Amino acid sequence: MIYKLFKIMEITEYEGFVFRDKEIQDRFAPQEVPRLKRDWIVPKLGDTWDCPEVIGSVSSLNDFPCVACMVPAFSSRATDVLHGMLQASGEILPLSGDGKGFFAFNVLTKADVLNRGRSVLQWLGKSEQPMDCGIPATIEKYEFNDIDYSGYSFFRIPDDLSSIYVTQQVFETISNNNLKGFHCVKVWPNNDGKSWRERDFELDRAEKKTRSI
Repeated sequence: MIYKLFKIMEITEYEGFVFRDKEIQDRFAPQEVPRLKRDWIVPKLGDTWDCPEVIGSVSSLNDFPCVACMVPAFSSRATDVLHGMLQASGEILPLSGDGKGFFAFNVLTKADVLNRGRSVLQWLGKSEQPMDCGIPATIEKYEFNDIDYSGYSFFRIPDDLSSIYVTQQVFETISNNNLKGFHCVKVWPNNDGKSWRERDFELDRAEKKTRSI
């Protein structure tokens, strides 16, 4: 199974960080995106990372607060539990200030595994576009290639500039170790008759009912 990874939102107990220097979050954005083509590049940050300061009242029990909602950030506990999978997928980057003991994560693995022909893609301004035109505005239904995903854990796909995806192994590790703050929405396979947005809504509603960390 493949999941789309979010942090828990709109619940005070799961508030996250922001960078004191807000320009730092731009370093995590994909580079070289001419006309939204799929051959964008994930920048490497480790060699120039200077342990920037973040601010925020984050509970020590929140394992996935993120920074500015978009940059993945893990507690030391989550980093230890997921370390092998994180290390194989990107860069583990220490934070300072209120985030001392937390780590930002730059996902470097980019996998061209979405079956574009069977997925439902939405395009800006038009209902359909040729398959080679680039990056869709949204992905309404995911169909991934039926391959062995044991070599993947955290990854990006060329058709989505901002999202992080995880495999069943990551999901089970998070669940089995009772890590807090993760909002993992199953996007594939679609064998329950629900859209991924319906699953997202149901999961969000369940989280709000059990909001206490």
